[in-house]
Amino acid sequence: MHIEELSRVLKRGGVAIITAPSSFGVVFTDGERPYKEVIDSIDVLLANHQDAFPKNLQGLDEIYRATFAKKQGKWSLVCDEAILECGEEIWRKIPMMVVPNYYHPVDEYLALISASNFCINQIDQTHFIDEQARQAYDCNQKYHLSKEYVENSPFVIFVINKL
Repeated sequence: MHIEELSRVLKRGGVAIITAPSSFGVVFTDGERPYKEVIDSIDVLLANHQDAFPKNLQGLDEIYRATFAKKQGKWSLVCDEAILECGEEIWRKIPMMVVPNYYHPVDEYLALISASNFCINQIDQTHFIDEQARQAYDCNQKYHLSKEYVENSPFVIFVINKL
């Protein structure tokens, strides 16, 4: 993590904003197809194209965010964040791309920030308060968000300042 570097370069009282992915065990989609259908299609794709991973995920435009990890020598969709270990290599499907990353849970960020020269001003894990709010949002947008956005935040935002 880059918390130590933030501490080095910020003046006392300086503010930093850190964003990080969260909800690693949730597949966020456009909501056009039933969730189970999307998961099944990912499983079939992975079963038939292990050699082309992650390139074969690029075309799955209906998937906005998903996490993949290599378990027992095979790439698989992460549906339970508890199977991941801190620092483990993962791949994230995000809009229009698939990127390599490493798993760092929110608790790890909190521990690093708390152990450093920072205080946390705000933590934001924005998601819709209910289905009605999600539908109201979707009415005015080109890209729609699925029901997974109601109770799950795709990312966390930390606003911290140096002591």
